[in-house]
Amino acid sequence: MTSTATVPPSQMNRPEISGLTSRQVELLDTMWDLDTIEEIREWQSTLDVHDLFDSEGLIILLGLAVLDCQVEQLTNYKLAQKALLKFYAKRTPPN
Repeated sequence: MTSTATVPPSQMNRPEISGLTSRQVELLDTMWDLDTIEEIREWQSTLDVHDLFDSEGLIILLGLAVLDCQVEQLTNYKLAQKALLKFYAKRTPPN
């Protein structure tokens, strides 16, 4: 059994998210300085509805960006290749 340590956002490398407005960058910077989801939720309770929706969207984008970084670091695709071969074998009509 393996365990994973949770690294606070303030100690992680920031993934790059492009296309943000200056206000979204400010919100993301604030979130990045917080260390727990509880701190983020407490901070969100002080936001107006527009900033709250933006912050929720930024959390999703941040999660996707972190996941993307992790996928880019993968070097062993054997399980994925095996699954794809099996999938395509089922879709290929017999001769």
